[in-house]
Amino acid sequence: MKRILNIIAASSLLLTLLTPVLTTAQTINLPAKSEGDILFYFDTGSFRAKGNRVYQEFYYQIPLTELAFARVDEGFIDTLEVFFIMSDTSGSKFIKDSWNLPVFSAKRENFEGRFLPDQFELSMDEGVYSAHLRIVDKNSGKSGFANLAFQAPSFQTDRLILSDIQFASNIARSSETNKFIKNGYSIIPNANRMFGNTLATLFFYIEIYNLAPADSLGTYSVEYEIADIQNNSIRRYPEKRRQKPGNTSAEVGAISLAIFKQPYYRLNVRVKDNDTHASAEISRIFWQQQPEQPVTQAAIAEYKNAAAERVARISASELAQHFEQMQYFLSDEDKKAYGQLTGGGRRRFFINFWNSLDPNPNTYKNEFWVEYFKRIEYSNNHFTAGFKTGWKTDRGRIAIKFGIPDDRRQYSVTVNTRPYEEWHYYREEGKRFIFIDEEGTGQYRLIYSSDDTEFTDPDWQDLVGR
Repeated sequence: MKRILNIIAASSLLLTLLTPVLTTAQTINLPAKSEGDILFYFDTGSFRAKGNRVYQEFYYQIPLTELAFARVDEGFIDTLEVFFIMSDTSGSKFIKDSWNLPVFSAKRENFEGRFLPDQFELSMDEGVYSAHLRIVDKNSGKSGFANLAFQAPSFQTDRLILSDIQFASNIARSSETNKFIKNGYSIIPNANRMFGNTLATLFFYIEIYNLAPADSLGTYSVEYEIADIQNNSIRRYPEKRRQKPGNTSAEVGAISLAIFKQPYYRLNVRVKDNDTHASAEISRIFWQQQPEQPVTQAAIAEYKNAAAERVARISASELAQHFEQMQYFLSDEDKKAYGQLTGGGRRRFFINFWNSLDPNPNTYKNEFWVEYFKRIEYSNNHFTAGFKTGWKTDRGRIAIKFGIPDDRRQYSVTVNTRPYEEWHYYREEGKRFIFIDEEGTGQYRLIYSSDDTEFTDPDWQDLVGR
């Protein structure tokens, strides 16, 4: 199962599922947000397959900023390893699959606000299922996973019935043949169902089954409605009358969201067969990205004072560990000054030091501090070896100082060399680092650095057989 994806421009959308306000029934068939090192979103939709089975589509999308592209002559490339597991509630039906997903981009610019969509499909029986999707970036070694509960409905009926609503970032007529084409439309899935800002139009697609046979004048009607999460109507759109193309049909819609300001809504679609007066409806939740609220200096000061109070309450041992981890960013003068302080003075030093590195003091959070702790967590998860915690290793130090590398190449043991890694940072003026596992224990030592502040072994080329 090999796929090569094109990169689609759209809004980079962050989803926080508002599960506490939803009932158990409502949480079924909601998209899932991943956990781990890679952020992505995972959703699904049910359609009718041959023999009235369920044609289940699975959608996922990854912000491009999450991927560790490596430079090649033609542009930038990465490879994702995708693992999929699905079972029903009894565990009697079980599916497991995996595949590699090459990803290519001609340019690195403007990755912010762009994402990578993909989808795959299964023909299955009705029932309640759980699905697990794990994605591994083979360049960086980072991974993320998402778990999704969903119900595949029964299509074993002669009554008028609808598919799930598929939300999309774009829908257009197309004569091409690829995974995103259905009934002559190119439908780019919106796996987190978030709209707003740069994605201000709600695109959606449904299929209609079991329309009654009729002559050339037979029709059906479609009505759209936007409702709140409790299904209280907010706006109904005029009913549209369509000519029947047969006993099945597809409906494509687009609604401007400019007037809608709340965070989450329902889209209700109702279909009526005008020859039999039979009707059916389907409802699905979507999310509206909220505009950022203006931040006042008073609010920022209040927030940072509260943060300072939290620092004042941490223990002396925790403060000592924080100082030890901070050493990668401290000058000799900083270390000397800190050593001469005690108690409250050290806590003030801690707060003032991180405030000095805040890239945008006009926001509530210190973005560099947040990134710093992400780097520590990443280092501990990936570089801990033996009794040495990841952030204390050479690879951990470089990851904390410069961030996760854009290109991480791993070389296995050969007759003449031990395992080693080569890291590249395209955003850091082309910095390059090489680490070697001389003892075969997983503890890598830095032997080459293009950065003047780090060590280079004069024999590094001999060590890696160059």
